[in-house]
Amino acid sequence: MEFDLNRQTLVAEGRPELVELGDKVTGNHMTYDLESHVGNNYKAETEYEAGLYHGDRIRKPSEKELDVMNGSYSTCNLPEPHYHFASRWMKIYLKDKLVAKPVVFYVKKVPLLALPFWVFPIKPGRHSGFLFPQFQLGFSNRAGQFFRNGGYYWAPNDYMDLTADGDYYQAEPSWVIRGEANYKLLYVLDGTMNGSYARDEALKQENWDFDADHNQDLTPRTRLVARASFISSRDYNSSNLFGRPLSQRLNRFLTSSFAVSHAADWASFNDFVERRQDLDADLELEGKPTGTRASQNNLTESVPSLSLSFPTRNAGSLGMFHGTPLEKALSTMYLSLDGSFLSLHQRHAYVAGRVPFAADSTQDSVFVVGQEDNTRRGFQSHVSVSDSRRAFGWLNLQPNLNGTIAVFDHDVLGKKVVPTGVWSSGMTASASFYGTFAPRLGALEAFRHVIFPSLSLSYSPDFPNLLVAGPNGLRDRFESFGGIGVSGFKQFRMGFGLHQRLQIKLRHK
Repeated sequence: MEFDLNRQTLVAEGRPELVELGDKVTGNHMTYDLESHVGNNYKAETEYEAGLYHGDRIRKPSEKELDVMNGSYSTCNLPEPHYHFASRWMKIYLKDKLVAKPVVFYVKKVPLLALPFWVFPIKPGRHSGFLFPQFQLGFSNRAGQFFRNGGYYWAPNDYMDLTADGDYYQAEPSWVIRGEANYKLLYVLDGTMNGSYARDEALKQENWDFDADHNQDLTPRTRLVARASFISSRDYNSSNLFGRPLSQRLNRFLTSSFAVSHAADWASFNDFVERRQDLDADLELEGKPTGTRASQNNLTESVPSLSLSFPTRNAGSLGMFHGTPLEKALSTMYLSLDGSFLSLHQRHAYVAGRVPFAADSTQDSVFVVGQEDNTRRGFQSHVSVSDSRRAFGWLNLQPNLNGTIAVFDHDVLGKKVVPTGVWSSGMTASASFYGTFAPRLGALEAFRHVIFPSLSLSYSPDFPNLLVAGPNGLRDRFESFGGIGVSGFKQFRMGFGLHQRLQIKLRHK
């Protein structure tokens, strides 16, 4: 290192580094003028905002500018990067942009694209600009030469952004356009939308998909949540031609939903609509005989599902018991009530028949798939009374009595709009027993063994009017669906549990 006191210049060799305001430039030979604060670094390199810059000379004329002669730019940090942009002259405006002219794009050492000039945005943080670090140029046996992920990112304000990109495949030929939008207003709403459109020019075939999520607080107690997922064909979702991620190609279900929930002081209300589609449900029917039904539904819709639930209330706090002896007696008794309505539509496929082909065809016939639709509607309400008391000073008793009222659109006998009801009861008993021992072994001063036995019983009587004769004996008169259902058979259940806990006390020195 040489320093000229009269000229106020510095000359350094042997991989010198110029560091100023956090920015570092490394090279083989450096000169620096202390009065003008202008430095030159030869065979130099620097890094800024995930970009790597190399040049025969990097000059720093000011705090916010860099001049690069015969330079290159890349986001690949390998000694020989997979790709880079080369230019005879570059001007870097720190925290703003890079201006280069002319520009040649290289993959390895092969030049693929030349432009008279180009501007690369290098602003830190979130900002609009072209998505050059993400695009791909390549070749595959199926697609031929391809161009992927060429696009633009647009951030007009702090509340939303939009990304648009596309691919082109030479062999088909085909192309695809993708878009993704995000938006957010703090404490009010947020969401995302993304979709794609693809066209195969050889087959004159078009495909598309669309997904969206939206969350919004309509009021401090009312929330809206929506999701949409649609696609033009099942083959488009599983195709590996258009650069779709593996997780998306493996997803064989499309789910769209809309939900509004409201929590008031006296009740909670939920409105839910859902559409669920299974893209592969019909595949099992290939080659099956006429009349074969698919084991899975290809479409399930809840249109709508409504529920209303009231908060659990202490029976003694009800107005009719205020100031009476029952207020205290019922202070351990609790009441709960809820209700729900569901309209459920399901569709499944079946083999409707086979259509013969001509004699010279390679196939003798093709099977025809039919669709069978089934719609069910029902209402159900639950009421429960439970208590919690202690007997003999050590036994915890929790009896309960439950009732269910239901209205079905029809029963297995074909009767329309049929109301019904059932009841059940139960009891849970539990206790705790413990023993304390003081062995005084070493640091162990005492330990306690606690056991918690419990016994639960539940009983539901038989309801003959809810049973009908079937080919294999009695069966339920009402078919359950979507969580709505009652049974006419007698049921008795008993459960036993035993938990234990070991506690120790150590002597403190």
